[in-house]
Amino acid sequence: MKTPETKKQFNKEEFSILVKQFKDAKDATAGNWRLPLLFYLSFGKKRTCEIKRDIDELNERTLARVLIDLGAYGLISRTVINGDATNVEYSILPAGELFLNLFLATARTGKDYRDHLYGGKK
Repeated sequence: MKTPETKKQFNKEEFSILVKQFKDAKDATAGNWRLPLLFYLSFGKKRTCEIKRDIDELNERTLARVLIDLGAYGLISRTVINGDATNVEYSILPAGELFLNLFLATARTGKDYRDHLYGGKK
């Protein structure tokens, strides 16, 4: 990574604010499946069975935990359909959409890093 041409002076107060903001975002998206699931839900409302069918790497227990966590952070909504607790639909909320660029940027960075490590061979 290249350093900027003109160096800015370190500002402890600005840095402290940025670290707090970073930690807020990290807390909301910590875990292997939160960002990918937000990205997945950006394509539309999904029922639990559809999520399990489409993302087979995600086991049922982890899926349940991630959905609860994302709901607790106000990133997704949970809607019970026809009053049947087993028939639930999930959708991304505007707060969750804020993290879509983070997912895409992290994925691109992961690709670039993998290319760096393996010379683009994997």
